[in-house]
Amino acid sequence: MAEWVRRCSPQELQWLGCPFNPLTGHYRFPDEGTLREVYAKVDLVALIAVGYARLAALTGPGRPGSPPHGVPEREQRRAHHATTVGGPPPKRRRTAIAVDGKCLRGARRPDGSQVFVTLHGIP
Repeated sequence: MAEWVRRCSPQELQWLGCPFNPLTGHYRFPDEGTLREVYAKVDLVALIAVGYARLAALTGPGRPGSPPHGVPEREQRRAHHATTVGGPPPKRRRTAIAVDGKCLRGARRPDGSQVFVTLHGIP
């Protein structure tokens, strides 16, 4: 966010309410700490509602292909894929762990020797 503010035009900085320095003739942009403090106070629920309202205004009412209200798009894609693909489900891949003689740093046996792990292919 701080990088974006640094690239803003003077008109954008004025619109954001940044202070004007008459000695340099430039608007002062806020530093990263100030931006973090301000954005920590933003009501996320209200911000999300405004964002969705803006997106709804851009897309228009009843756009075909949009997921039904309350159903995440990913779930809709999964349901569509399950009904159109058919056939047996893919085989599950085997979970495997291979550590091949790794030394556990700081681990010592009672006799003072180091501990080495050797595991292969745990299903």
